[in-house]
Amino acid sequence: MSRVIDEHGRFVGVVSTTDVLETLAESGDGDLRANVLEETLVRDIMTPEPQTIEADADVQEAARRMLYLDVRRLFVEDDGLLIGVLSQTDIVRALAARRV
Repeated sequence: MSRVIDEHGRFVGVVSTTDVLETLAESGDGDLRANVLEETLVRDIMTPEPQTIEADADVQEAARRMLYLDVRRLFVEDDGLLIGVLSQTDIVRALAARRV
């Protein structure tokens, strides 16, 4: 997963494995598929406006948002700056280790 930043340094999108696979699947035959990523711009396949959460939010709120929004990751911000990514796996790992 790669984050997409605009010319002002703002977090505007994310390119995931799913985005790449969908682009490849939609490209048609094998000859087109071989060159599709070389000819495709990031802005054309990125998921815009990724879901974010503030760093001081509690884990229960993060889990609720992931469930409600049907996402596997939330991008963590602190005063509008991207500082990390929280995944469902991170939450499960913390619960299993009894850190939450």
